Amino acid sequence: MTELPIRLDRDGRFFFRGEECIRREITDLFFEKLESDGRGGYQIRLGPQVEPVAVEEAPLRVHNLHEQPGGKLLLILDGGLVEPFDAGTLRFEGDVPWCRARGLDARFTVPGALALGELYFKHGDGPVDVRS
Repeated sequence: MTELPIRLDRDGRFFFRGEECIRREITDLFFEKLESDGRGGYQIRLGPQVEPVAVEEAPLRVHNLHEQPGGKLLLILDGGLVEPFDAGTLRFEGDVPWCRARGLDARFTVPGALALGELYFKHGDGPVDVRS
């Protein structure tokens, strides 16, 4: 099997042909355009050009959760992406929380998991029940 030219490691770093992509505007664009390929893999779509991506662990990581007025929760993801949190997709693999965002799996980082825990202890079974 040939190695794909674009790889995303478990720490959220993109590599192109073995070299780390260090330009933030490029990696942010990659995260914005990252999608499922419909066959269990991932790809980046830039207009008509589509490139497969080898993903080491999770296509997205949750860095933080923000509570909006009214209790709406927002995920702060890789690349500065902000998406609504669907608590119905929350699951645990061992002691690591995961959810779905933008149609992709997202693994909580340590700060993201701590924010999730703080919200749970703040609200419990109240208006923001993160266990739904």
